[in-house]
Amino acid sequence: MWDEREQSESGQRSRWRDVEFYFGDTWKATRTLTLDYGIRWSFMPAAWLADNKLAAFVPSAYDPNLSVPTSPCNGIVLAAGAPNGCAALGVAGGVYSKNRSIIPSNNHLIAPRVVSRGTYSPWNWVLARGSWAVLHSRSDQRHEHPAGRRESAIHDRHRG
Repeated sequence: MWDEREQSESGQRSRWRDVEFYFGDTWKATRTLTLDYGIRWSFMPAAWLADNKLAAFVPSAYDPNLSVPTSPCNGIVLAAGAPNGCAALGVAGGVYSKNRSIIPSNNHLIAPRVVSRGTYSPWNWVLARGSWAVLHSRSDQRHEHPAGRRESAIHDRHRG
């Protein structure tokens, strides 16, 4: 399954491509009990902007040994391919990320799931179902800011 989406947030168009694989099977354990089980492997790269104009302050990118440590661009990480506004203004600082989305992608989102169903009465008229699953969604990759605005998970995932 492949999915490409665009979402407009604050007038910007963020983009991403998700790829997911699902494997599943059914096992009839007894005459009255059936188990469905499977596993989903999701590749959910972090979102990027169409024009690559993405930048953020990352504390681990701050360089106290910069020629001008109080530079407004010290600690700024720019998306790969983005124009360097810091250099255009003649201001020290501003480093490039390894990718267009600044934060590293998690390509190991494993989601197992199990569903059971069966009849549990002498007359086979009572049907019981149960399920357990691990779910991942794109909203798992963002944090809510205490003031209510969205903030990327950049501060937690940039190290490395």
